[in-house]
Amino acid sequence: MGKVYETNVVKKDHRKVKLKFAACYPEPYRVGMSCLAIHVLYEMLNSRGDVACERAFFLPSSSAASYTLESNIPLNKMDVIGFSLQYEIDYVNALRMLLNSGVPLLSKDRSERDPLVIAGGPCATGNPEPLSHFVDIFVVGDAEPILSKLVDLIIETRKPRAHLTEFLDIEGLYIPSLDQDSIRRTWVKDLNSVSHPVRQIIPNVDEESKFSPIFGRTFLTEATRGCGHGCRFCYAGYIGRPYRERNISKLKEIIQQGTKWAGVNKVSLIGSGLSDYSHLVDICDWIVNEAGLGLSIASLRAGAVSTELLRVLAKGGERTLTIAPETGSQVLRNSLNKKITDDDIIQTAENALEAGLRNAKLYFMIGLPGERKEDMEDTINLVKRIGKLGYESRSIRLSIAPFIPKPHTPFQWFGQASMSDLKAKLGMIRSSLGSQSKVDVESLDLRWAKIQTILSMADRSMGKSLEYVARAGGTLGAWRRAIGTAQSLASLAESGRSPESELPWDKIQVGVSKEFLKREMYKALVGETSTRV
Repeated sequence: MGKVYETNVVKKDHRKVKLKFAACYPEPYRVGMSCLAIHVLYEMLNSRGDVACERAFFLPSSSAASYTLESNIPLNKMDVIGFSLQYEIDYVNALRMLLNSGVPLLSKDRSERDPLVIAGGPCATGNPEPLSHFVDIFVVGDAEPILSKLVDLIIETRKPRAHLTEFLDIEGLYIPSLDQDSIRRTWVKDLNSVSHPVRQIIPNVDEESKFSPIFGRTFLTEATRGCGHGCRFCYAGYIGRPYRERNISKLKEIIQQGTKWAGVNKVSLIGSGLSDYSHLVDICDWIVNEAGLGLSIASLRAGAVSTELLRVLAKGGERTLTIAPETGSQVLRNSLNKKITDDDIIQTAENALEAGLRNAKLYFMIGLPGERKEDMEDTINLVKRIGKLGYESRSIRLSIAPFIPKPHTPFQWFGQASMSDLKAKLGMIRSSLGSQSKVDVESLDLRWAKIQTILSMADRSMGKSLEYVARAGGTLGAWRRAIGTAQSLASLAESGRSPESELPWDKIQVGVSKEFLKREMYKALVGETSTRV
């Protein structure tokens, strides 16, 4: 990757530290630098005098070794390689980073001279089994409560791979080479009690640069964590419970410090349950009207957005309303426990337009359990209704993704619709809405969605296929060959599992019982909603 000039980079003398930690994101630079988790790790670890934390990202077009950005050191020369796993599709990228850097791929083949490989993030929490042959230690849950203990023990043991049993004393660690019956997710009880990265790294590039983060030159600010709505398909809504929020005075302090250190004049508020933040209008008004900063919010919940908030967003420079109706069918929304109506969606879109947000991005799913042709027609009609509100040409963007069953959700037992069914439903949307002058339709590649489903539902036998695909370059052709030799996994992805079956991730205790998830699944089958938790 070319040279990128950045603000707030930390570069330490490796001779004066006890541990060299590579914070790796298995996607290109602009994607990784848009992830708050990388900034959290970087600031927490570099706040210690005995640790040097440096970043590394995946280079899609290269088979060269992965080097750290700060010191240009290959990963195999670091003491710890830590991956942030946000999406299953990144598994192969992570393995390719190890392969290209000369790190033995399998944990059992590594010696004490090799780096310790750690993984965290949503995928490590939900179902770590597919990567269990490659990762030495998984962090299950939030990193903040245990990161210092983990680093202390790595430094203390000096040869951590020879002392893995000692790491069992730290809650929230899953060590695949050891026999663990149960691993309890660790989580931040009080969001105000943990530090927020204020010295975030900002690349000094134009918005059009391939190195510009997805949200541009902005300060990422986490206002909330977790979500209590209980949408039955949603990973984050179950592995990240309960809903927590930072108080407004703390947020103001973080934003004042962060924008000063970063030298930026824009704030991006993030959080899976952000629309529920009790001071959302107040903090947005303060950001725009008192602090004089630009403002963006990734996504809002239809029906929970006031006109006042929309006007503040427009004044702060936001031009797009982003909401996730998921489907135009009220029957299916009830099944999903997505407690919004067509009227909520239409009213939110109309209010946004009047407030000055001239564009709309709408997230929908296809292939939902129980989905009928009538449900697809409901989705098409809903989009047409929004188009009649006054949006201009190509100002409504539909993002279509197939339903993907996720661990620890009430829909974990369902399979994914067949490829032919998904193609037909996507074709129905394109043919019905593609001619609409106001609507652009984009979709996740159905082939990658099928692969993501297999990875989401797999056990550790998936390791052989992952290794093959990584060594073969991570192409779709490699995946086709790998799936061809693992048809049982592909069949499972479509057929689903019995509610009474054992699941690969049963040993991971995220705080939601299997019996509760079963009850929610049965409610979904009859279209019964549940109250917010």
